[in-house]
Amino acid sequence: MRKTTWGRTSILLFSLAFFTLAASTVRANPDWIYQRELTVTSTRATDAAGFQVLVELTPGNFDYSHANADGSDLRFASTSGAETFDLDHFIETWTPGGTSRIWARVPNVPASGTMSIFLRFGNPAAATTSNFATTFPNAFVSSGAANLGGVQNFDWFEVKAGDTITVTAGAALEVTARNVVIAGTVNANGAGFAGGLAGSVGGGPGGGIPANPLIAGSGGGSYGGVGGTGGFDPSESPGTGGALYGTTTGTDFALGSGGGASDLNFGGNGGGAISIVAQDLAVSGTLQSDGGSAQQPGGGRGGGGGSGGSIVLTGFRLTVGGTLSATGGGGSIGTSAANDDGGGGGGGRIKLFGEASLDNTAVLNVGGGAGGPNGTGGAGQTGGVGTTHSDLVTVNFEEITVAVGPERGPESVTIAQPKRFKATFVRKKSRPQLLRMTNPGFIPLSAVSARTLGKSARDFRVKVPSPTLAPGASMNLSVTFKPSQKGSRRASLIVSSNLSSATLRLVGLGK
Repeated sequence: MRKTTWGRTSILLFSLAFFTLAASTVRANPDWIYQRELTVTSTRATDAAGFQVLVELTPGNFDYSHANADGSDLRFASTSGAETFDLDHFIETWTPGGTSRIWARVPNVPASGTMSIFLRFGNPAAATTSNFATTFPNAFVSSGAANLGGVQNFDWFEVKAGDTITVTAGAALEVTARNVVIAGTVNANGAGFAGGLAGSVGGGPGGGIPANPLIAGSGGGSYGGVGGTGGFDPSESPGTGGALYGTTTGTDFALGSGGGASDLNFGGNGGGAISIVAQDLAVSGTLQSDGGSAQQPGGGRGGGGGSGGSIVLTGFRLTVGGTLSATGGGGSIGTSAANDDGGGGGGGRIKLFGEASLDNTAVLNVGGGAGGPNGTGGAGQTGGVGTTHSDLVTVNFEEITVAVGPERGPESVTIAQPKRFKATFVRKKSRPQLLRMTNPGFIPLSAVSARTLGKSARDFRVKVPSPTLAPGASMNLSVTFKPSQKGSRRASLIVSSNLSSATLRLVGLGK
């Protein structure tokens, strides 16, 4: 407590031992002593209900020394200084001294506007309440092998390392999620358009074309690269690759086309299609949409390989490592040099789009499939190389961002120290002194009361205008002096609240 000079008004600042204010889950429990306001800004045209907002903490916006070493004391609330922590959260990564990613689930984020939520911390005794299931109730997290296809909408989509998701044949896998993490494998090999059968053209817009007449090898399927020509003997006309389709730089995706069939050997299936759209998208595993090989061994006249399919990744923040593959399948290989082998499938298309950021260290493979080596007039040809593209573009994500505000910690309540009361006639009441009481903290004070103690306690009266004091608010305590006898009169004024209490000295002179 600071010393004061009697006869002048001064400010009394109570030490943390007396009037520390802190966020708490239970009233009068000042265990969480720090708070930061988080400003949530939405560019969405509609409200976002049950939305997970990403809070990124760095040494630039957060003092890690004020939180537990493992982040176990982090809590989230919808109001400042609330009695309960009503927002679920999940700590994805916690990196003291670096960047930590924490998700908080907000009941509703208003369209095209801002709102505030509050981060509390600073309780060494707190156990973690990080909970993935309650923060992301609509989640897909792999647990071994699984089949998946078609349109899939999740809050969170994760393929763990060592797990494999096999894409359903004939149906592009279209994943839209708030957050995507792929450390395992997504396999769409041969899941595209079917290869031809019994001398037919392969399925899809770029299906491989059989020889006409069916006396030579068939062509491979085409997509991003042209399917290879089939093997042939002199004077024969082999089958050829189909037409290219799709775009190199657009966000479109498609199944790969099947290879053409000979009269003896079927063509390979095209690779499947994988489209993933997420606000935060990270790949460190393997994505595959390779075309299938034609019938092996071929013999006689070979079928063409299927083309590679498509992999299109679109993220507001996109990080891609690992391996992405959309190669063409191989053509049939015969059993002797007298055979006419099939052409290889063309490569597919891989496209990466980031808006705020794009970090690409992945190995991308869109090579054409190998043609069979046989044909006295010419061997089956390797399919053409497909296309790759990566770029920072404006995708117009309806983004919701979080800005971390300044830290608010223990702040002492201030009360103006009372002056010495002027000499007052016995049994006459003095004019009241007004003592300004201010709550600079972020927790509302409740049960505010005042009483006097000491031999002359009855000579002093204090009135408290309200039992509560909101954060940032002030009120005047009224103190009067009515001496019961002459001479110096002294008492202690005790001011209490739900969180703490403090003591001031009262002095007057009776005459």
